[in-house]
Amino acid sequence: MNSKLLGCITGISILLSPSLLWADRPMDEIHGVVTNTLQIFKEPGMKSNDQRKEFAGQLEKIVDPIFDFRAMAKRSLGLHWRDLKPNERQEFVPLFRDFLRTVYLSKLGVYKGEKVLFTGETVGANYSEVDTKVVSKNGDEVPVVYMLKRTDGDWKVYDVVVDNVSIDNNYRSQFDRVISSSSYQELVKRIKQRVGTS
Repeated sequence: MNSKLLGCITGISILLSPSLLWADRPMDEIHGVVTNTLQIFKEPGMKSNDQRKEFAGQLEKIVDPIFDFRAMAKRSLGLHWRDLKPNERQEFVPLFRDFLRTVYLSKLGVYKGEKVLFTGETVGANYSEVDTKVVSKNGDEVPVVYMLKRTDGDWKVYDVVVDNVSIDNNYRSQFDRVISSSSYQELVKRIKQRVGTS
């Protein structure tokens, strides 16, 4: 697995660990969760369907209080978000959450011993960044920056930037192409097909 792919996976997967529920600083949160995630990558059993289902269950219990999926869903749609009706927004947020889970779960079992270095953090009153690097066995490095926002007293991740590419912005470009060439309904249809709910 290349370093950029691991960066994407660990970016999404920091929602995994319960340690994030009581860490005080963004760096502590990210460090604990990434470390626990890498331990899971090393488990050969995670390649089985039963283990994937078990892992998906863990995500379902933990993801909502850690990630700001409403903010991520809104950012991924860009200007199209304001065109949605309230019921469409209510439907899209959990759909986008399930889409990210599906993307992440499809990558389990491809860990090749990459390491994650924690290189610094910038903490403001309401926003923070945690800088890391994913280092492959041959020395290739990919920067991964976790973007967090303080919401109701807790730090929540609203974006992850892998090798200078924002996950939110990346999906915004993809989603915009589908909506502009077809429709929002077509986008929802494709995501549901990917998630397996159609």
